[in-house]
Amino acid sequence: MTLRKKILAVIGLTFLIGVAFFYGITSRIIFGSFLDLEEQNTETNVRRALDALAKDIEGLESTGADWAAWNETRDFVMNGNREYIENNLGPVTFTNLRVHFMVFINTSGQLVHAVGADLADEGKIKPVSTDLITHVLTQKTLFEPVSYTHLRAHETVLDLVCRLLLE
Repeated sequence: MTLRKKILAVIGLTFLIGVAFFYGITSRIIFGSFLDLEEQNTETNVRRALDALAKDIEGLESTGADWAAWNETRDFVMNGNREYIENNLGPVTFTNLRVHFMVFINTSGQLVHAVGADLADEGKIKPVSTDLITHVLTQKTLFEPVSYTHLRAHETVLDLVCRLLLE
């Protein structure tokens, strides 16, 4: 082998070792940074989603409390007054409150009224699914008296709104 070929082989081998070393170092630094950045981005997005859910829950709590404290709602749950339905449970109500359904249950655990709305179709009134009604009616904890402080501590949104309407 000539001297020229030996020098080219050494230079080529040195170049390949340098490229491999450079790739190894930069991939650890850059890819590691990308992974950290992606993790931070994911945490930020999850935090945003949780904040949005908390805001929605807070809105439902407020709405449930308003409706539960309303004498007309209490009277409706007690006597099933049809005028209440006509005056208060139309498409505008669902659109303004941004809720998809309302289920009214008396203190005996009996369904008084259930109504839903399609918010994508200007709040068009529609029936509530029987599966949802069955689910709500089988939640016995909904009918146990509790304080608002207790509700805020650990109840779900569904429990909260339904229980507030009972109190």
